[in-house]
Amino acid sequence: MKWLRRFRFGTRLALLLATFSIGFLSYGAWSLYVAQKLSVGGPLYQRIEVSQQLVSDVLPPPEYIVESYMTCLQLTVVADTYRMGQLIERLRRLEQEYAERHDYWLRAQLTPELSDVLLRQAHAPAQAFFALVNHTFLPALFRNDKVAAARAGRTDPTLRSAPPAD
Repeated sequence: MKWLRRFRFGTRLALLLATFSIGFLSYGAWSLYVAQKLSVGGPLYQRIEVSQQLVSDVLPPPEYIVESYMTCLQLTVVADTYRMGQLIERLRRLEQEYAERHDYWLRAQLTPELSDVLLRQAHAPAQAFFALVNHTFLPALFRNDKVAAARAGRTDPTLRSAPPAD
């Protein structure tokens, strides 16, 4: 601190003010940077929002076909044609919701790993399931062939198209 004594009082005061000013400006710039990163609508907020939307989509419905499979099982045992019509309409709505949410996730900016799992590995079995429902299961129900419908309902297309386990 002896080196400061060689300066005049006015110069020392100017150095002190400059030091505090630089400190306050640095703190202000850092605070602005952090506020922009953490603010609502900022990059971190958007990542959290996308993650939350993904979690809500993986839970039934729409990006998870468990409810569609359950509806198929209900269709195999229902005897009332009115109730059957309601369940078929529900099944078609669930398939449409699945397709809409899949399109949404195609446009979302997911990490490559998550995109591969959700948009490729999980989507292929879902497509196989809905193809089985539309081309085998429902036509058997419309023909009133409960045996063929039950057989198609027990077929698990996800086993044939699932990627090999690591």
